[in-house]
Amino acid sequence: MNKKLLALLLAFVMVFTLASCGQGNTTTTPASSNAGQTTTSGSGETTTGTVVEQDGYFTYNAVWISQPLNWNPHAWEMSHEDLFMEYTVAPLAYSTFDANGGWHYQYDAAVSVTDVTSTFADKEKYGVPADATEMYVYEIKLRPEMKWDNGDPITADDYVYSMQMMLDPSMKNYRSNSYVSGEGEIANAKNYFNNDKAGKPVYKDVKDAELPEGAKLFVTMTNPVVFFGDSAKSYYENEKYTANFTVNGVNVYEKYSAEDYVAFTTDMIAELNGIALAFGDDNPDAYKEFLVYDDGETYPETPWENVGLVKGDDYTIYYILARPLQSFYIHSILSSNWLVHKDTYEAGFETINDLKATTYCTSIDTTRSNGPYMITSFETDKQIVLERNPHYWAYKDGKFNPENGMYRADKVVIDIVGDQGTHEGLFLSGKSDSLELTSDQIPKYRKSTQISFVDETYTARYIFATSLEALQSRDEEKGGGKRVVLTNKNFRKALSRSIDRAKYCDEATSGFKPAYFLFNSLYYYDMANDPNSIYRNSSYAKKAVLNLYDVKYTDETVDAEYAKITGRDLEEAKELFQLAFDELVAAGLYTEGEEVPIEIMVTPKELTPQHIKQQELMNQFFNEGAAGTPFEGKIKVVFESGDSKRYDNVAAGKNMAIHGAWGGAAFYPFSTIRVYTNPAYMGGLDKIHESNGWNPSEATLEMTIVKADGTTVTETRTFEEWSNTINGDGEYTKDPIERLQVFSQLETGILNTYQCIPLGTYVAASLQSYKVQNAMEDYHIMYGFGGFRYLKFNYNDEEWAAFVKENNNQLNYE
Repeated sequence: MNKKLLALLLAFVMVFTLASCGQGNTTTTPASSNAGQTTTSGSGETTTGTVVEQDGYFTYNAVWISQPLNWNPHAWEMSHEDLFMEYTVAPLAYSTFDANGGWHYQYDAAVSVTDVTSTFADKEKYGVPADATEMYVYEIKLRPEMKWDNGDPITADDYVYSMQMMLDPSMKNYRSNSYVSGEGEIANAKNYFNNDKAGKPVYKDVKDAELPEGAKLFVTMTNPVVFFGDSAKSYYENEKYTANFTVNGVNVYEKYSAEDYVAFTTDMIAELNGIALAFGDDNPDAYKEFLVYDDGETYPETPWENVGLVKGDDYTIYYILARPLQSFYIHSILSSNWLVHKDTYEAGFETINDLKATTYCTSIDTTRSNGPYMITSFETDKQIVLERNPHYWAYKDGKFNPENGMYRADKVVIDIVGDQGTHEGLFLSGKSDSLELTSDQIPKYRKSTQISFVDETYTARYIFATSLEALQSRDEEKGGGKRVVLTNKNFRKALSRSIDRAKYCDEATSGFKPAYFLFNSLYYYDMANDPNSIYRNSSYAKKAVLNLYDVKYTDETVDAEYAKITGRDLEEAKELFQLAFDELVAAGLYTEGEEVPIEIMVTPKELTPQHIKQQELMNQFFNEGAAGTPFEGKIKVVFESGDSKRYDNVAAGKNMAIHGAWGGAAFYPFSTIRVYTNPAYMGGLDKIHESNGWNPSEATLEMTIVKADGTTVTETRTFEEWSNTINGDGEYTKDPIERLQVFSQLETGILNTYQCIPLGTYVAASLQSYKVQNAMEDYHIMYGFGGFRYLKFNYNDEEWAAFVKENNNQLNYE
């Protein structure tokens, strides 16, 4: 999928939603559109027509590198799956440009959203303070005209049912965390979500706890514990780790897994410490991280009627929050939709791993659309065709709202072409309306009138598996060198200091910008109150990077020193490589002269020329950094391809390293940082990409916080605990400056583990065909270029075919 269209369609994905990327600058104000103008290519050989409202049939042609597998609003995972739902799911609200050069929220499946906290009569039932007057209860008036693509009406009952399924404790839907935690947490949703545990003890971690008198201690192999950040079961069932659970000939997992919780006795200490040692932890108190205690508290049974998603009348629902939230943010949450079609959803029910699941929205037959388009053809790994949903509310007189220009395309055709090298040919022959540019193509098209560069939230990074057992296993499997060298933090730090990020971005990417951080200039820490609250521009964000690089500064010199950062310091790299060598030799892990292979899984598809160039540069950088040290000429980077689960597999130690990226949720950086630090938020330690060899539930970080009252506190907590302090009801959520201090120090702390090395922030360099034209010339973080919703057409299908033929089926965009 071309990244320019990604910017068009994923304005909300970038701003509001977290997604891993398997695939700018500060915001600008929108300019007026260039409708009615004539544009020409750089060489003048291909001339386009004037933008007018024409009769005829309009098809938008896209080429994606892989097809979506799941576009169920309750279960989607990857960014291109959310992108696909832009066609089939109508958001309740969306952000768009206005006539005055600004932006505003507009409504789609809803017609209004109003704060009614002060007048809502039943507040206390949902835990809302009786004296609360704002930001807890929002009335959502639904659009009565909304229907499914088969004509079934959509009412408040459908929204309530859909949320009940989203939160169903027997399903544990992937996207439920949007409503049981974080900014959009619905009142009592978490308790309802845990109804499968109702009446059972609330077990709490023993580690670092002040145990109440009479507390009962238990061992659990089937539920999450501190040691793993997940369950022992999740590791035992991974064949790579099964043997770690046998201690002195006894399978400890089988011994204690028959019941969920087994009463702890001191006889178990040696067995639990034996498991810990097999995972590389020789702490004599490690066994405590396997223990939980019961202090008598039990999970409550929560009826659905107590959950804060409530029907008012047939076209009114109330969204009741667990904690106050400003209108800006509730609207951003409503820029997606949880709506599902009941009959189709239930027809797909099945059981997977003891949980109820559904096949809803995984094929043409299991899909119902409430958005502007419906699927009319689906050929697996070949082509998806979508056409107008005749029951979408804005479909009038053969067009979607012709008075305001929405959805001019009659049809959308998405061709799935795994070989990215063929995309350019399809684009130049008029068979695709957008083209994502590689680094090799940018010089060719840089002067084109159809080119655009758009910053994205994604930060590309190398992510490493650093546990001794994973790397030793890989050495045994592959041979030909010592990969266990990567267990050494100073070695990984030396790699980082060796990288010339400017050269890498200029020569081997599609216009990426160098990154020395996790969060770029598209992240805002207080967008609701301050549209200029760009995190990366704050002194705290700059200090986060300066502290990482051990740069001395004063408050007066922060900006100047930050501007000097390049990420490369060959002198320091050499010192670190030498130090790493000494440490590794002393530990018996390396012998001078051995090769050090670094195998990086970079793509689920085939390697491209851009990948090969990146590989060449990394070998050059690392060996420049190692020159004059025992590692000189010994480091060899090899890119690998073909793993569609590379994120999961680096966490499991099956990949030595991967190239990956996190992005999205630009207005929620405090929540976003939990993808690195919070196993509970992510659904287990194995969902944190950097967790092989590092556990944020165990690793600690000392912070000094200057509080709002002028006092200073210095505390040490785990990374997970720190991330909890700036989310939900955490102690540092009330004051934005306190929150920024914790957040920025977390960013430094994560980077200082060198479990990952940032490389560059994504920039979408792309061409748009002469067939179509954006509504707005300039990119704005709140609406992109206007989005696919307002995309204009210069030609209908018949005219486009004639135009392409006149140009001998070879269009010129140079």
